[in-house]
Amino acid sequence: MKALLTHRRVSTRVFSLWALGVIVNLVAWEIGYRFLPTAALKNVLPAGFFIPGHAGVLHTLLTILVYNVGLASGLIVVANLFRVKDIPLGYLPVLFHWSLYGLFLGTDSFGISRGVRATPSLAHLVPSVGFIEISAYTFIAAATINLYMFRQRSIWSLRSERVRSWSDVRLLRCEVVTVASAVALLFLAAFRESLSIVIHAH
Repeated sequence: MKALLTHRRVSTRVFSLWALGVIVNLVAWEIGYRFLPTAALKNVLPAGFFIPGHAGVLHTLLTILVYNVGLASGLIVVANLFRVKDIPLGYLPVLFHWSLYGLFLGTDSFGISRGVRATPSLAHLVPSVGFIEISAYTFIAAATINLYMFRQRSIWSLRSERVRSWSDVRLLRCEVVTVASAVALLFLAAFRESLSIVIHAH
């Protein structure tokens, strides 16, 4: 699996990380659905704290984009400056998002309740805004692993060794295209989500 996640071809990395993320999501979804109460994780997403109930589409859209493109995606890229042995650290926040989203789906903990705890299935997962967002995070993480500059011997180590300089850090054209595609997906997801929030608020 490590060979696929760090493969030289970005398409292989994207598909491998995406497949792993979907598996993690479905496992977390099953756990949330079977063992946690309804709305157990409601209001834990930080983006929701900054969207007042009377906000318009533009304000809501920009707020979501600040979180999705600036904070979440930015964290992934910064984390990819580091590797533990040969594993990019940017993969960790991506898998965390997949698992957290699974728990949300299993407990119906969304700000706008779906009114039902959906049973775990790809049919319920794929059309969702969260699926689009986290797939975009996955593309960004897989496309930016070659930005690494530091390496740690283990996840528990507090010491990082610098192994490359800024002049060595660059993305291939296919990796840049993958990141640009991910950002476009985040804009699409943010627009859909902002419309849903504003319509529900009114």
